[in-house]
Amino acid sequence: ATLAVSLGLVCLQGFDGRPRRRVFINVLGLGFDARVIAGFRQQRLRLPGKTGYFLSGVKQLVRLTHHRITAELDGCSLSSEAMLVAIGLGRYFGGGMMIAPGASPQAGHFQVLLAQKLSRLDLLCLLPRLYCGRHLDHPRIQAIDASSITIHADPPADVEAEGELEGTTPLTVTIIPRALRIAAPSLAAALPSRA
Repeated sequence: ATLAVSLGLVCLQGFDGRPRRRVFINVLGLGFDARVIAGFRQQRLRLPGKTGYFLSGVKQLVRLTHHRITAELDGCSLSSEAMLVAIGLGRYFGGGMMIAPGASPQAGHFQVLLAQKLSRLDLLCLLPRLYCGRHLDHPRIQAIDASSITIHADPPADVEAEGELEGTTPLTVTIIPRALRIAAPSLAAALPSRA
């Protein structure tokens, strides 16, 4: 059996200053997350997966930066100070953190998550909850469903998609509905046999 899933298309400014387009299927992040990935790539002794990502995240806490975000989500304006924005079709990033627990590549929209004005202590307290998707009840975490997104950030924020650094804001993200068919086990095949 196959499933039709949506893709995200991001248009942003590449690090070389030229316009850049990129398709993604999981999560796009800007701000803190992109800086963690940059730090992970620059580690002299690169530790694998979750450990390396976690240690890079701890280092980035020291220089925590908030961005003044102005955005349009499906035509609705939003202004905020945020240290991270995640745009998810998939739920997980960063070595197993369930950043967008309400996201699904079959939903036809993104789950957009804004982490607004979090302190270092807030982040440390939220960390265990991120792995099981229980961070959305924090008063400074906002989650919004949208299929068309424009974001400007001051100062400009680095952007990553699927764990790869792509460029900086400003950016636009749109959904490409049902753009990809993927193989999936049928429900009957997944159920245990009663024979």
